[in-house]
Amino acid sequence: MKIDVRALQDGKSVPFRYTSLLPPFDDFGRVLFPHPVEAEGSITNRRGTLVLEGTWSVWAEFRCDRCDAPFSRKLSGSVTSILNDEDDRTLPLPLDGGFCNLDAIIPPDVILAVETKNLCTDDCPGNPNWRCFDYGGPKE
Repeated sequence: MKIDVRALQDGKSVPFRYTSLLPPFDDFGRVLFPHPVEAEGSITNRRGTLVLEGTWSVWAEFRCDRCDAPFSRKLSGSVTSILNDEDDRTLPLPLDGGFCNLDAIIPPDVILAVETKNLCTDDCPGNPNWRCFDYGGPKE
């Protein structure tokens, strides 16, 4: 989704609502996004600097890293990004011909918010039938 920000004057904002399906994350398919990510916020011109601020949320399905049981959890977060012209490469999020491409901002922010270790419960004991890779015995 692209938002035209070419005519955005100083001190003015343009609101946005964003919805998009995300692809599975991780080579093993351990994080799935069966529902679209939903985001809302605004892009504000602050003395010539365009600032995107918003929040997002999405339901994700995981497989527990200890017991391999499936579980789901709602993820949510906030995003703040400074946008710039294509000619200015000092900032990481260039505008595309005066348009802000939300597809280049929101999905990566969601992926970066996924924890590297996902457990069904904080005290998950794991699967007693799994063997430790280092020693061949049961996990402790």
